[in-house]
Amino acid sequence: MGRLDSNTVLRTALNNNDPFLYAHLVKFERPLVQTKELANGRIRYETDATKYAYITDAAYDITYNDGSTNLAGTANGAQIYRANKLSKVGSVSESSTIKISNMSIDLNAAAVGSSIESTFSIAQTLSAAIGQITITGASLKWVEAGFQEGDRIKFSSGNNSTKYFRIRAFLSSNTVEIDLLTLKDSSGNDLQITQELGFSSTISLESDEIVAILRDVKPTNF
Repeated sequence: MGRLDSNTVLRTALNNNDPFLYAHLVKFERPLVQTKELANGRIRYETDATKYAYITDAAYDITYNDGSTNLAGTANGAQIYRANKLSKVGSVSESSTIKISNMSIDLNAAAVGSSIESTFSIAQTLSAAIGQITITGASLKWVEAGFQEGDRIKFSSGNNSTKYFRIRAFLSSNTVEIDLLTLKDSSGNDLQITQELGFSSTISLESDEIVAILRDVKPTNF
């Protein structure tokens, strides 16, 4: 079977010489701080969408469905590959045989160290895992502090401090829509966004594709 037999839309576009834009879509696996060990001594690596970061060197965000599933066989669905984080992709070698090869990428590290210390309010909106965070105290706003859509963030204190969130969209200069990335606790129980009003904390950038290289890798379970 030819490589385009399963993608008739792309094949037709190429045959018609339709204009197109070229961009790289990078699915970045987040480094694991800890793994889940099963009763039989095997290690379980989750494959749901929240375990990856999605970035592109395109001039705008691109939505793409790679057809992947989680370990339960449920489709991960289309994901948004965020622009302005991937600066450059090195040369890519293609081969008709399976072999190990290297590829380099340059990331925009301007946001390293981004944080906001202020008072915040957080609440559920569309569901238990989708909500809003509002900066209620006098402080830098989201964009001024270096945050972007798609960033993974974390509170230093409060009832949600053990959870990771992702910025879905900027609703105003001080309010963002977020989704919950930490869906289960260490015991496997479902988690949800806990509403808090006017609490003091620090929000920091936790996007692994940007900050992982700066983390302590001494723990043996990293």
